[in-house]
Amino acid sequence: QGNFYPGTGHPTTVGTGSGAGYNLNVGWNESGKGDGDYLHAFHELILPLALEYQPQLVFISAGFDSGKNDPLGKCCVTPAGYGQMTRYLMGVCKGKVIVALEGGYNLETVSNGIRACTSVLLGDYPDLPDNAAPSPGGRKSIDFAMQNIAPFWSNLIPSSSSPVTPKESQEIEELGEEPDTEPESFFDPVDKIDLMANGHGRSRGNGYISQCQDLTAEDRLMAEMAESSNAKEIVEVSDSPQVFAVHPKTWCEHLEEHVKTAPLELAASPPCSVCQDSSESWYCLHCYQPFCSRYVNEHGLHHAIGHSHLMNLSMSDLSVWCYGCDSYVHNEVLLDAKNKGHIAKFGEPAVKIELASIAEISNRIQQD
Repeated sequence: QGNFYPGTGHPTTVGTGSGAGYNLNVGWNESGKGDGDYLHAFHELILPLALEYQPQLVFISAGFDSGKNDPLGKCCVTPAGYGQMTRYLMGVCKGKVIVALEGGYNLETVSNGIRACTSVLLGDYPDLPDNAAPSPGGRKSIDFAMQNIAPFWSNLIPSSSSPVTPKESQEIEELGEEPDTEPESFFDPVDKIDLMANGHGRSRGNGYISQCQDLTAEDRLMAEMAESSNAKEIVEVSDSPQVFAVHPKTWCEHLEEHVKTAPLELAASPPCSVCQDSSESWYCLHCYQPFCSRYVNEHGLHHAIGHSHLMNLSMSDLSVWCYGCDSYVHNEVLLDAKNKGHIAKFGEPAVKIELASIAEISNRIQQD
């Protein structure tokens, strides 16, 4: 409850002046909170508030400190929990979501969390958490956050008229008091979003879509897809442990003409030869001049178009992009340049290769 660095984030910190009510903090009263606690916070606080606010864009600061086995956060959120939270936020403003990687102190936890979030962003249906019921202490923490933020939002309804203080919440948890009601079972908050967004309490099922007259064409299509038999197929596909990745082309027609032998040494972060920016450097694999990326000042792109030098090596991740194919490419022809880039960045080559002329390699590829 606000004790993590830098000491902010207490549930009573809801904003001041014209910003009052626009800052929501859910502070746990103890460690060990898991999927059920986080999902309950989404159901009771985050989704109702977001639907009332109606953001044009959702920006997720995607840290995985709350993941299971993280030594700092000491919580128990699983990849399935992260996937569900990502899916919920995608439904707030029709998929307009930016997920920016933040912290996390267990590499395996971070990797699994990223994979779960990315798979949802790419359209996969997230796995269901094994335990989606909130803990008694989690409920009390959420109630306390609710008491502080509810006066500013009509969609938020406190569970009781008397606020629960952090001290009371801690004492209740230490005494092991059970909640007044049975823990709720997991439900798909898409139902809740649909009901709240359309202002009525009809349950999903036969005839639900026809009852929602104010659905847009896009919303209606998504609802029809969700209620179709395809929904079951999506869930079944998600059981496969597939890792999503960008697969580069193994050959392209521009390799021989646009890739020349690399100089003996490359720089790890060379400044752009036009603007001197070195934040994201690319080498032209034809003339080996360094340029900034299309996300900086686009000098690499301008050089490629102006000189027809289409192959470029990124010094950020040592990938190669072909502007002619509009695709990443990985091929033996590129290993010499990639290894020299690896030496510049890490002091050693990535792989051992037998150097051959570009023409020899190109001829062998075409024969194969």
